[in-house]
Amino acid sequence: MDRDDDTERAAIAALQRGDINGLDFLVRRYQLPAIRVAFGITSDRAAAEDVVAEAFITAFTRIGQFDPRRLFAPWFYRIIVNDALKIIHRKQRLRMPACAVEALADRTETACDPEAASLRQDYAGSDHRRDPGVATAAACGGHSPLLPRHG
Repeated sequence: MDRDDDTERAAIAALQRGDINGLDFLVRRYQLPAIRVAFGITSDRAAAEDVVAEAFITAFTRIGQFDPRRLFAPWFYRIIVNDALKIIHRKQRLRMPACAVEALADRTETACDPEAASLRQDYAGSDHRRDPGVATAAACGGHSPLLPRHG
């Protein structure tokens, strides 16, 4: 066991006692490698930095759940990976298909089409942020790879 490992254990013990000063060593030791891990998942420097900042806050607030007999790094990197994956999933849910962009951009052409108006009403009345299939179907003329076809 080296000096840094002893310092890390002391920092974790301080955090578990509620002393935020214990976080200083952990930030110095893990910040850059954690940003690399988060960036490897998000491919976005700003998002990676946000993930890491939030992960340190999470580590501080959940340090009581950490078993000090185990290594800190795997526990901390799991927080990083989970939070980075949440960002990726959130971005995927918010991404609109090309046909959705076209349909929303060209409202004048579909304004006279009663079926398109009905689909827009269905879209407006749905919780499309939670149901990407409805959003895609409404924007793509009623067809969505995320929803089963009828008839």
